[in-house]
Amino acid sequence: MTLKLTQRDKKLLIVLAVVVLIVGVGAGLLFPLMEKGQNLKEEVLNADIEQQERSQKVESLPALQKREDQVLEEIGKAQQDFYPIMQSMEIDKMLTEMALTKGLTVKDLDIKMPVTGEYTTLKDYTGPLPEEENENTEEGTVYNGIYTASVMMTLSGGRETIQSMMDECAANEPGMRITDFTWQSSKESSSWTLGMTLEIYMCEDTQQYILEQKAAREAAKAQAGEDTQAGADTEEDNITEAEE
Repeated sequence: MTLKLTQRDKKLLIVLAVVVLIVGVGAGLLFPLMEKGQNLKEEVLNADIEQQERSQKVESLPALQKREDQVLEEIGKAQQDFYPIMQSMEIDKMLTEMALTKGLTVKDLDIKMPVTGEYTTLKDYTGPLPEEENENTEEGTVYNGIYTASVMMTLSGGRETIQSMMDECAANEPGMRITDFTWQSSKESSSWTLGMTLEIYMCEDTQQYILEQKAAREAAKAQAGEDTQAGADTEEDNITEAEE
């Protein structure tokens, strides 16, 4: 059986082919344009969000600056209670001159200097008494930027002058604190010997402390990145060995 196409059928086929062609070309052009338009909308939305975040940061700058000024002022007030960073020779000179002005003889003076970055934990003696503390009370407070030099000092002289030396050291708290002492009288004379252990608290310069903390954070961040990369490489090696 032979199928014969009429003139009308031929016209319909031509129209159908044209429609299919138009739809195909339209889809090929419109879909990429629609996708591009959607991507542009997302980019504009992200740009608006970023702009809002930046605007919020700009608006918060005065408050942050005020807070920074307050913190620096509080740090400055706290630093007044402590000594500046000193070398061992400077501590030696300070304590020796203090003893000599009272007529005491320095028989021995040993100074152990702190390690950079190892800050001090100090007791807060302005807080409640032991019987008023609860079980969750911390043993001490870490004062950022405070270093401790430990001093063992042996002096000889009259009882009153030794007592005067101890009183002056105690008066310099919290910059200086007596942690231990022993008295011993001489059997051959009226002189006394005092063995005293001191802690000298020195406050680091604020700007120097901020720079050191920033460097420490950057170093920790870099180390974390190296550890993450090393872990990823190890996992990749394990997968490769398993496939082999």
